[in-house]
Order: sequence, then C-alpha cells, then structure tokens
Amino acid sequence: MNNIKFLRIPLYKLYHINDLSLFSGLSESSLKNLSSEYSSEEINEILLSIEWAIKNPKQDFKSMLPDIPFTNGEILDYLKIIHKQIGDLISK
Repeated sequence: MNNIKFLRIPLYKLYHINDLSLFSGLSESSLKNLSSEYSSEEINEILLSIEWAIKNPKQDFKSMLPDIPFTNGEILDYLKIIHKQIGDLISK
C-alpha cells in the first residue's frame, strides 16, 4: 500500500465506538465532517486505502493504531460498512 496514513483516518474512528456489533455506519455528521476536513482527493485516497484493506484481510490492522479494542475481523467488517458510505459520498 502506497500511503497507509489514509487508512488510519477511518481506523481512528474506532476509538469512539463502544460496540461494533451495533455499528451500522458512520453518522450523517461524521460523513459531513469528512467532507469538510478532507479534500475530494484525500477522500478518494481514504476510499482506496479501505479497498486495499478489504483485499488484504490478513493485514494486522490492530498494529496501525495502538489499543484499538477490536479484533482484526471486527475491524475488517467495520471497513466494509464504511467503504460503501464513503463511496457514496464521493459519487455525490
């Protein structure tokens, strides 16, 4: 992966989720914040980094940020959920 820092952006949000089994997607305000905090090029890089992660499920996602309180499998499921949301955001 060329720029792993972009994957850290969505992974960082995991620090603010208590139970991934209840996670159904990013809130409307989180998506708006993403659009205001990052350029369209950066959001595209975030999306590409998530696509890379989905294609590389054996990657140790927990090693990217310390103390993420979820398993690799849970993190992968989370990335799959937000992948669609961010893709929809780009297509608007």
